[in-house]
Formats: sequence, C-alpha cells, structure tokens
Amino acid sequence: ANGLTVRTNVKWESVKQLENSTTFSIFDKDDQYSQNLPVNREVSESALKDQINAIAGIKIEFTPRYFYRVRDGVKIMSHSNYPTFYISYEKGIKNIFSSTSDYDFLGAGMSYAKELSSTSSIAYEFHTGWFPNNTQIHFSDFAHAPTQTSPVLLKEYRHAFFLPGYYELSTSDNFVQAHLSYKSPYILLKYLPFLSNTLWREMIWSSYFNSPQNRNYVEVGYTLLEVLLSANVGVFAGFADGKFNGIGLNVAFRLTD
Repeated sequence: ANGLTVRTNVKWESVKQLENSTTFSIFDKDDQYSQNLPVNREVSESALKDQINAIAGIKIEFTPRYFYRVRDGVKIMSHSNYPTFYISYEKGIKNIFSSTSDYDFLGAGMSYAKELSSTSSIAYEFHTGWFPNNTQIHFSDFAHAPTQTSPVLLKEYRHAFFLPGYYELSTSDNFVQAHLSYKSPYILLKYLPFLSNTLWREMIWSSYFNSPQNRNYVEVGYTLLEVLLSANVGVFAGFADGKFNGIGLNVAFRLTD
C-alpha cells in the first residue's frame, strides 16, 4: 500500500553497567570518582545491573496520499499534505537465550512538517507510550525523551528538551510528548531596523512532556537561525506543572544537515 511502511526488529544483547575504573587525578590525588548513575526518578538498581536482553518489536507507519515519482524504475517518495501516523509494539522476552528481560511497550504518534514558502515552515509531532508490563526492564530500554542539555551543539535540534538532564524524563511508565515549531524570516527581532536586512531567520517553538513522575513539563523558546551563516542562537524557558523551572541559552553550529 502506498505510504505504508512496516519495520521489524529482533535483538539479543548482553548489557553491562558502566563503572568508573580509575581514581587517577593529576591535581587532586584524593579525588574520588562518583558512580555512573543517571539522574532519574524511576531508575532502580535492577534497571542498571548487568542483564541479558532478548527483544522483538514492530512499527507500522502510514502517510495518507503520499505523492511519489518513478525514476529509472525506482519509486521515490515526495511529499504529503497529511501527517505520518505510527503504532509500535516492543516485547522483552524472558528465558530466551538466558534473557531476563520482561516488559511490553505500546507506542503511537504522528509527525508533520510543511514548507509554507521557500523560507518559512511549520512542524509538529505527538508521541504517546505505555508499558503495561515492566516486570524487568533495563534502563536502556526505557522510553527516552529527546534531551540536549549542552549549551554548544553541532546540529540543529528542532524538537527537543533543553533544560532537563539527559535521562531525567526517561520513563518505564506511560507518557505523552508533543512539539510544535514555526520558522519564518520575520517573527520578532527581525522587525528591528538593524536586523531587518540580514539573511537570518527566526523560529519559535514549544514542547510538552507528561508522565506520572514528571507532570506537565513545558518548554518555550525563541531561536535566531543562520547567524553568521552557520550558527543558531536560542533562548528558552521551562515550566514544571505550572511553576517556573529555569531559563537557558544554547548555540548550535550547523556542521551537519
């Protein structure tokens, strides 16, 4: 069926807990290394210990009325005026080749991006997931939200969370995640006289995340794009369950597409 994609995966892995293996220090001989424990409200010792996993999964995507071209007998997907929808299922299978993994994950969502003009675009995406069974799940198999906490990035992340720690929003429970962004040559600062003639563009965006351990987390932000041709400069603020959570700044150098 045109616009339909089915992906399946089977995986077997032996997962080892990361440990600091040295206490060497040039300046402070008495310095003690801390353990490699992610900052997360759900993580437990059983989710970090050494474990053997056997995992199988399937993901079905569908894009209605997906236009395409045929070139030299090869079908090349072009565009659609509708979002891409997906559903997914993943199973941690116990007692298969010594596997102790035992969980079920159901996911669903949609994503859409549209070029409004040669310089303007809008994009949004929505994801939700649920672990009806999380009897034994390694932390690497949690549902991980896209977080980028570094103030300097080497890629443009249009939809991400920038204030929480890398694994702070990771969950083995149910969750909802949504993103919305809009790019244009003129939104706010570009109306100022000394910036109006630059080739810079602007982007405003908002992101939302909710799980039983992280209630109603919202980020809003503003980004100047293509500053000095290759840099994006963004400022953003976070709100946790209606309360101000912090403000941040980052610079992304677009060295990769």
